[in-house]
Amino acid sequence: MATEMADREKSEGHDSRFERGGNDGAHRARDDADNDVAHTHKHQVFFVEECGVASDVLPFLDRDAFVAAAAALAASLRAGDVVALSGGLGAGKTTFVRALVRALHGSDAAVSSPTFVFRQRYPGTPPVEHLDVYRIDDPAEAADLGLADAFAPDTITLVEWPERVPGLVPAGAIRVAIEGSGDAPRRVRIDRPALGLG
Repeated sequence: MATEMADREKSEGHDSRFERGGNDGAHRARDDADNDVAHTHKHQVFFVEECGVASDVLPFLDRDAFVAAAAALAASLRAGDVVALSGGLGAGKTTFVRALVRALHGSDAAVSSPTFVFRQRYPGTPPVEHLDVYRIDDPAEAADLGLADAFAPDTITLVEWPERVPGLVPAGAIRVAIEGSGDAPRRVRIDRPALGLG
C-alpha cells in the first residue's frame, strides 16, 4: 500500500502543467468561462446524446482549457448535484475538483486530495463535499465510514474514484471521465442524464 500511495503522489504531485494554479476562470465561473473550450477549433466540444445521457466530449485540452472546462461545469451545478470523477493516477481529478471549488466559492485554498481522511467539506454557498475513495478496497467500508452522509440536497458532492464504491454514487450523478497524464493534453467526457430523464 505504501508503494502504491507513493506512486500516486508522485504521478499526481509532479504534473507541472496540471498542478494547482492561480484563479484561472474564477472570475468568469458564472458567465462565459466555457468560451475558452467550446468556441475554438483547438478545443471543439462534441455533444452526443444516447441512452438518455447527454455528453460533452472535449479532446486535446491543455491545462488552461482543462481548468476552464471545470469552471464551465461549475456554473451549471446546483445544490444536490453529484459529480463522479474517474481517470487514472495523475489524470487530474483533484485539479479538476480544485477548479470546480474555485469557480463555486472564489478560492481553492482548502482543497486537497482527501486521500487519508476520505472526506472533506468546503463551506460556501452551496457547501461542497469532496470524497476521494481511492483507498477503499471493499465498498462496504463506505458505509462503515459514514460516507453516505456526504450526499445531501443542500450540498454539491464531488467523488473521486467512484468505481470503488458503485453503490454509493446515485444513478443520476454527472460523470466526468478524464483521460491522459503527465504533460499530455487531456480528453474529458462529461455525461449527465438528459433533461427530463435525470
